[in-house]
Amino acid sequence: TIDITPQDDLWTTLKGLQPGDEVVVHAGDYPIPGFVDIVLMGSEAAPIVVRAADGEVARIQGIPEQNTLNVSGAWYTLRGLEIVGGSHGVRLGTSAHAVLEDLHIHGTADVGISCNRPDNMYEAITIRHNHIHDTGMGGGPGEGMYLGCNDGACKMWDSVIEYNWVHDTLNGEQG
Repeated sequence: TIDITPQDDLWTTLKGLQPGDEVVVHAGDYPIPGFVDIVLMGSEAAPIVVRAADGEVARIQGIPEQNTLNVSGAWYTLRGLEIVGGSHGVRLGTSAHAVLEDLHIHGTADVGISCNRPDNMYEAITIRHNHIHDTGMGGGPGEGMYLGCNDGACKMWDSVIEYNWVHDTLNGEQG
């Protein structure tokens, strides 16, 4: 288990995770340093977990020019984080057996959660108990979630999307 506070370098920590690592992000603000692309390669026996500390608000702050979190990999979980701003709140690249749960995503310039990179694959993604609102604040389409691609340019399958609260998406073009 790796405990992170705002005085620590969250971004370097996330880029160096190994199967079985758990990162506990403690209360505070964590502004992204620009483009952030994280690959989390856990395993079925040793998944990677990145989560807010119990009862604490760990706020990841994006900038309009970048997605707040770009994440790809396998057997990983993001849980309990508040994700504010950015173009996309969370944008997944090719991923398998990923879990996004109990996230609070809001104030994005475009979409809350996206799994829509062309030529990427999304297998067994679980998106559960997330609160997504105030998307499209920068005039982008503003969907709560954009899962899969038009014309089969990317594919998502065997996934579960349940118990999410998505509201106030009307700021964007199609939220």
